[in-house]
This record gives sequence, structure tokens and C-alpha cells, in this order.
Amino acid sequence: MRALFAALCIAGSALAPGSVLADEGAPAIPTDCPPPSQRPRPPAQPRPDIKEPKTVVLVIALDRCGQAGEIVVEQGSGIAALDEAASEAARSWRFNPSPDGPSRVRVPVEFLPRQESTVPGAAEPSLDKLRAQYRAMQVARVAARADRTVEGFIPDPQPLAHETIAASLAMLEREAKLQPDSPPGTRVYVRADGLDITQWTLFDEGWAFVPALIRQRLVSDGGNAFMLSRGLCEAKRAGECARFEDFMRSMPRQETRPPPPPLPPES
Repeated sequence: MRALFAALCIAGSALAPGSVLADEGAPAIPTDCPPPSQRPRPPAQPRPDIKEPKTVVLVIALDRCGQAGEIVVEQGSGIAALDEAASEAARSWRFNPSPDGPSRVRVPVEFLPRQESTVPGAAEPSLDKLRAQYRAMQVARVAARADRTVEGFIPDPQPLAHETIAASLAMLEREAKLQPDSPPGTRVYVRADGLDITQWTLFDEGWAFVPALIRQRLVSDGGNAFMLSRGLCEAKRAGECARFEDFMRSMPRQETRPPPPPLPPES
């Protein structure tokens, strides 16, 4: 099942696939080069907040170690603060080194608008609240392929707030937005409150294991943002909830998104 990342946009940045040092198949780094960072730092999100995606295209000169040297903004976003943030972050990135020595790479950096809150009457989250949400969404590093995909089902240790599907659905009816393009036999909701963004899929007809519910929570490992999943099955017939568990484990690989940018430190 494909996560609806189009509905889960957060401010961040994206590197071109394969540009940053890959886990496998990358040329060997010369032994006298400094070790690469395991978590490329995304650009900080400067003000003003953007209402639509913006892209900055950088041309970066690399040394023999794959480190960034001269950085040129080949295509600006139209907002100087975004161009500067992309260039500043790129200085800390490490790329696959060329076996022929110094080289250049072209890297698009994407800034996405923040997800608007779906909770009625919710105020703009305070910086303290955003910091707490940012900490809650940090997880251990997850292996991503060169195409920037990760496993479709990654278990979420965070429990559901409600113990029954009926109670969860009542919360969703109040605080989430029903997606009009939900697949047949399901109702898909997105709940957004600051950096706390979840997608909920209710299976209510046409499935062997109904009623059942999957919550997918947006998290970050510092390099990529993706979804952790937790399910709840209330099917009555024997074996149906086991089928539901098998269904979750068979979810296809998910595309990652850029992680949220770092928040200003506490003063």
C-alpha cells in the first residue's frame, strides 16, 4: 500500500538519487580522506514559510574525496533565503568520489510547504511543542536503497492512543481529513498537528480481516523521512487477524521524503 506522501508534505530538502555517498556500489574513498558523515544535514527552513514547492539546482565542484568545494546556484528558487540555505547545507555533504579525480555534480534541492493542521481550532504550534514533536519523530537509521526507498512495513513501537477501532474512528472524524481518493473498501484519513503527521487506513468492507486499521506515522532517521506502521485488528473469525498481519508485512517498499529541517536550538 502506497503512503500518501503528497498529503504529508513537510518543509525539507531532497538530494538527487545517487548523488550522496551510497551504502553500496560507491567507488572506494582514498584512505587519506576524512570519513564520510552518515547523516547529510538538510537545509534549515528559513522564513518566510512557502505555500508551494520550491527547487534550487546546485552545481557542486567535488574534490578527490567527494567533498564539496565551489557551489554555484544554477537555478534559483526565486527566494534568496532558500538558495542560501541550500548552498550552506551542501557544504557539509559528501558525494560519491569520481575515480578520475575532481568532478562536478548537479543536485536539485527541494523545499516543501508545511502540512496545515487538520485539528479544528488548533493554534499555531509553539516552538517548544515543535521541538517535542521533532524529538518524538526521530528513529534509528534505516537502510535505504539507491532509489531512496525503504521497506514498506516498518513496525512502530508507539502505541495507539485508543484501544478500539470505534474510538480511533471517532477521533479521526473530529481531527483528521478524509482523503477523497481512498481505495475501494477503505477510508484513508490524514491527521496533521505541527510535525505530528499520521495517515490512517480503515478497512471496513471487502477484506477478509475487517474491521482493521493501520496507522502510519511520519518519522525521520536524520537522512530520510518515511512511515512507521502499527495495526489494530478486530476481526472475529479465527485466522483473519493473522492474515492482516501478513498483509501489513507484505506492504510494498515506500518512497522516502526529505526529513524536516533542524529547529532553532533552545536559548
